[in-house]
Amino acid sequence: MKSNTPDMRDVIVEFQGVAKRFGTQEVHKDITLKIPRGKITYIVGPSGTGKSVLLKEMIGLIRPDKGAILLDGEDITKMSEKELLLLRRRFSLLFQQGALFDFMSVFDNVAFPLREHTKTPATEIKSKVVSLLTKVGLKHAIYKMPGELSGGMKKRVALARAVILHPEILMYDEPVAGLDPIMSSVIDNLIYTTQQQFKITTVVVSHDIQSILTIPDYIYMLYKGYIVYQGTKEDIKTSDNPYIVQFINAKKDGPIEVA
Repeated sequence: MKSNTPDMRDVIVEFQGVAKRFGTQEVHKDITLKIPRGKITYIVGPSGTGKSVLLKEMIGLIRPDKGAILLDGEDITKMSEKELLLLRRRFSLLFQQGALFDFMSVFDNVAFPLREHTKTPATEIKSKVVSLLTKVGLKHAIYKMPGELSGGMKKRVALARAVILHPEILMYDEPVAGLDPIMSSVIDNLIYTTQQQFKITTVVVSHDIQSILTIPDYIYMLYKGYIVYQGTKEDIKTSDNPYIVQFINAKKDGPIEVA
């Protein structure tokens, strides 16, 4: 497989020969990849290729059947549940649908992590929440309920909640799924500016072509349990890798099977 291997001099997460099976379905057969610290890494591929499973493996919600997953050189697959609970404080995961609490206002949704995990005074919580919601363009919606928000607004609230504790690693699961092109562009810009502002290591699962071509520093493509492509967004434009060429150009013919 021809590929330009990224220059990984500062790796925060590394998968080494990871395999995972659910019943008779082999989701991951041999996943080996490196996530660079302080960069934006995209995990791409057709639906059903185990991209979201990879995120869950990264925080120990799913344990692989084989292989190692290193966080700063320490294998999390050997950790106890108690150790994993501490480890997860270093991560924040933005779910595909936002996963907001319907019974809480926008303000209370964003304030929740501070109230739950810190002893931050109420006045400071208010200041931080208002500041963050202003940055994502939602100052006017602070006291609205999730049911009053559009899909794009919900994702911005979820993003604010995800970054309020300043995690080391921020993960997004299909952040622009179901959004129109304009709102997709807004979310892409938020992902980029959030990473630039807070210098958070960012991992994004996506199959959105426009996002893939503009946002990431590094890209891995999964297909049938393996990494079939790795490189930068600049590499994609000149790559002759048949998997990435078919995927980026949305072609029916190629090595990726069309159901």
